Amino acid sequence: MTKPKITMILDDIRQDILQLCTKEGKCEISDSEREQIAAFIYGIQISYPTFSIYDTAKGEVVYASKDQRRLVGIEGSERRGDGMAFISNALIAEESPHLDLCTRVIHQKWKEEMPIAPFTYFFNYNYRIKRGNKAFSVNQKLIPIATTSHHEPWLMLCIVSLSPYIGSHYLTFHDMQHERLEVYQFDKGIWKEKEPIRLTDLEYEIISLAMQGISYKEMGNMLYKSFHTIKKHSYTLFQKLGVNSMPQAIAVAALFKL
Repeated sequence: MTKPKITMILDDIRQDILQLCTKEGKCEISDSEREQIAAFIYGIQISYPTFSIYDTAKGEVVYASKDQRRLVGIEGSERRGDGMAFISNALIAEESPHLDLCTRVIHQKWKEEMPIAPFTYFFNYNYRIKRGNKAFSVNQKLIPIATTSHHEPWLMLCIVSLSPYIGSHYLTFHDMQHERLEVYQFDKGIWKEKEPIRLTDLEYEIISLAMQGISYKEMGNMLYKSFHTIKKHSYTLFQKLGVNSMPQAIAVAALFKL
């Protein structure tokens, strides 16, 4: 009997994770941890086809999604083993110092948050790239999915999304339950605690209805709101969750249990 497609996809992900986590012939994580990583990646790739896994010990990208959408003009399959080279070719020159700073700040924050458990927090930050004559903002979510025996970050899942909206730089630190939020203040060089992300009743209703496949126009009729009001609150919802579309908002809300 042919396996269901979801089972085949999960089997492929499990095998990839097994290869990534095997050192000197021994898998460094348990079967349950591997299953958790595979399930998380499966959920992510439905709405975020572009992602990679960064090995902090090797200092390079060791896995890249196989989607055929061109993030910066390079196929996903061509990115394997290239580290961050696949993004540096499209990076706007003046963004390099910003990206270097984000990397240093994130590493320092790791040390402050030790010991670390997988899937307990994530960083959210942005930088700009160019595709042809157009500039885009790249949003990245960085999530530890495996740690060393000393509870240091080992494998980091990097979820990438593009937006034509070029705003100011940001770097934020969240726990996975959205009970804690810190924002890095670039001008002062410090982290500042902020109120955690809270969705309004209307935003909860919008995302709940979107999960049922209901359109903005139908939402307006059901909630006695105009189409433009629904669109406006949806955009605010996207900003709060650091996403660019409703499918991505649904994925974040489900995975992070909002």
